[in-house]
Amino acid sequence: MRDQQKARNQGGAGGNEHKQNSKTIHQIWEEGSPSTEDHPLLKHYGIQPHGTRVSKEGFLIVPARDSEKRLQALQLLDRDADSGRCFAGFLLNGVPENGFYFAIGKPEKVLSIDTHFVSAAQFHKITGEGVAVAFFDWNHHAVANALHRKLPNMPIMTLWHGFKEVTNE
Repeated sequence: MRDQQKARNQGGAGGNEHKQNSKTIHQIWEEGSPSTEDHPLLKHYGIQPHGTRVSKEGFLIVPARDSEKRLQALQLLDRDADSGRCFAGFLLNGVPENGFYFAIGKPEKVLSIDTHFVSAAQFHKITGEGVAVAFFDWNHHAVANALHRKLPNMPIMTLWHGFKEVTNE
């Protein structure tokens, strides 16, 4: 994780730093292997991988892409062995545009937006509806606007931390 922490962007990025972070997040994503239901975090919460990957260090990698499907950031998830709680780190590609997200499933009747991968995956598992993970509260509005442009007739529902995570344990 040390290399991944070095790549974390703590604010604005200059030209070279942006290129370094971009290379790093792409490299981490490409070097990751496809995740399976056996990953400890996925197994703990009873959710599917949905196209996530696993880093060399065992972190679940959730890609954040813009509406053009360009990789903007990576969320690295792990589960604390003692408490069972999920915690996350985030690697940015410089200063990404607002509106980056991770899509789970395809919406049939409504598209939901949540900030957390785990609760979004659980909501999808229960409802079968598509969910976009916005990662941050400040990104919700931009994700809703981006998705409304792509799916203008689809109702959008925001899940503001209202869906309780359920574990398998």
